[in-house]
Amino acid sequence: MTSTSGSAKKKSSKMESSKAWRALSVGEKTIYIDRAKRGRGENKKGTFVASLDPVLNDLRGKLMDAINDSHNRLVAAVDDELRKAQDHIQRQRKQKRKQQEEDGDDDEENGQEEDGGDDDENGQEDGLHP
Repeated sequence: MTSTSGSAKKKSSKMESSKAWRALSVGEKTIYIDRAKRGRGENKKGTFVASLDPVLNDLRGKLMDAINDSHNRLVAAVDDELRKAQDHIQRQRKQKRKQQEEDGDDDEENGQEEDGGDDDENGQEDGLHP
């Protein structure tokens, strides 16, 4: 226990010296476990004298921050890969159109490509809009 009052220090040193209590350090706090109650009932690790709520809330906050960080990095990576794939598809379509123009395909004049698909006003096959 971190307190400046004399009675708190006295209680702390008494608990530390007693064999009935076990000191457990969690971060900056010291928690005392009653050894006499260990192994009884549901709480087999003992009874906590100090409250763990502040420590657990701090750990919970750090865990949630780490999860949110990981999630944000994953979403950014997926968005980046999707954007790269869309750019690649657009480059391929432009290359294909350019190649067909250079080859002088007569099918383009009729609105048909070699695979039989109709081009829309953007020069893309129906149903394949990004």
